[in-house]
Amino acid sequence: MCLSSIFYALFYDLRNNRFLTALFIGAIPATAAESSALNQQNLPIYQLNNLPEPQQYQHDNSVPTPSAVHTAAPTQQLLKLEQHILPTVLQQMKKGEWQAAKQALTPLINHIPPSLHGLFLAGQIAEQQQAWQSAVSYYRKMLAIDSSLHRPRLELANALAKSGDIKAAEYQFNLALSQKLPQAVENNVFSRLQQLKDQTTYLNFHFSLVPSSNINQGSSRQSFILDGKEYFLTESSKAKRGLGVQWGINAEKRFGQQYQWFVSGALLHSDFPNKSNDQTVSRLMLGRSFGTQQGHSLDVALGGHHVLYQHKGLYHGGVLRLDYSWRIQPDWRLALSWESQQLHYRPQFDYMRGWQHWATAKLIHLSQGRTSYYWGVQQGFNRAAEKSYAYRTLSWQSGIRHHFDFQQLTLGGHLSYTTTRYLAADPFFRTQRQDKRWNVSADILKRDWSWRGFSPRLSFHYSDNRSNIPIHTNQNKQVRLTFSKEF
Repeated sequence: MCLSSIFYALFYDLRNNRFLTALFIGAIPATAAESSALNQQNLPIYQLNNLPEPQQYQHDNSVPTPSAVHTAAPTQQLLKLEQHILPTVLQQMKKGEWQAAKQALTPLINHIPPSLHGLFLAGQIAEQQQAWQSAVSYYRKMLAIDSSLHRPRLELANALAKSGDIKAAEYQFNLALSQKLPQAVENNVFSRLQQLKDQTTYLNFHFSLVPSSNINQGSSRQSFILDGKEYFLTESSKAKRGLGVQWGINAEKRFGQQYQWFVSGALLHSDFPNKSNDQTVSRLMLGRSFGTQQGHSLDVALGGHHVLYQHKGLYHGGVLRLDYSWRIQPDWRLALSWESQQLHYRPQFDYMRGWQHWATAKLIHLSQGRTSYYWGVQQGFNRAAEKSYAYRTLSWQSGIRHHFDFQQLTLGGHLSYTTTRYLAADPFFRTQRQDKRWNVSADILKRDWSWRGFSPRLSFHYSDNRSNIPIHTNQNKQVRLTFSKEF
């Protein structure tokens, strides 16, 4: 098919178409200054030790009421401009004169509103010149005018994949599937998604500034009463404000026959004032994918993890993970996972050694190429050596993410409610601990902002943990500015 026939067919289509922190008791004395000051008042003191609680250190794969879609109607002036410029541009493209064609499109691109056809052809020219980021920018501008367009979204996903941003490409292909594509196109998208999963290698780096109202997950209480006596918490056991820095790397490489084997790794480091709460988590996994049939996939992986706390080894052990995905419909997907973690703590904390297991189910729905919803439930089991440190936890989760046309903004929200019940009475308080925790977060992303491939995201987080043992009650308000890039 010649370029002119492609263009006019396009013209018709365009116009119509996880660190949570558990507080636990330890026999750590207060500092000398604190002990002296409190003993002068003849008051009993109590020291609370804060250690990071093991959890799933996974990618944040939460996919987050569609607003009305308005396609900017071309003015008479723009129509005349298109009729004057486009034939020349098409001839230049047929001759491979890409730079001249790009320059000729400038009036259409700079027009307010810009020409959809001008933007599309500019994207096609950028692809021919392998200027993938420029192509991404042009297709995003088209979708900002009308997010219901099929072809630009597919071209955007393809350009993102070629630029190396695999996760973003997969996300855009999945959004396209929610737009009720023709069967042949839908089948091609499924094939492209499978290719991205099976034959790609990715490396993601992110860096975050994290101001927080409670960097040590300290108690919101100043004191508590036990057996008629009032105990005061040391300063190090109370909530402390501070600015933290966090950076992380996630990577995966596929290999072997039909790229069924993969090796993945993750490294996450958090740095806080005075280094009293610094944490480093690392994980390395080897796995295999099983594609039972179209719409079904199963990944099985074995590996290990290691955690540093205050720059000293805290625990390490083996990890087993299973991930199953079933695409029920093009716009509905069910994700199930199981993860078992061995927690081999250093001798100082040998009473916490054991295994921890997580079972997760998540239902994901994508709507009209603009909005993603998810609903999930997670059950956790900690089998610590001492029953007073073992627990069961149940979490209910829900989230939404919506792409707005205005300023190419994407807004997301997440809500979770978690109950945790320990299996035996606390040795100091002589009661069985029970916690209830709310987590709320919101994030904002401007899709057309990036610097050297780094994209910024601003998020807000609030957590409220209530416990029947008052010293374990705490709140945390956190702002997170993250810059990420996929290589």
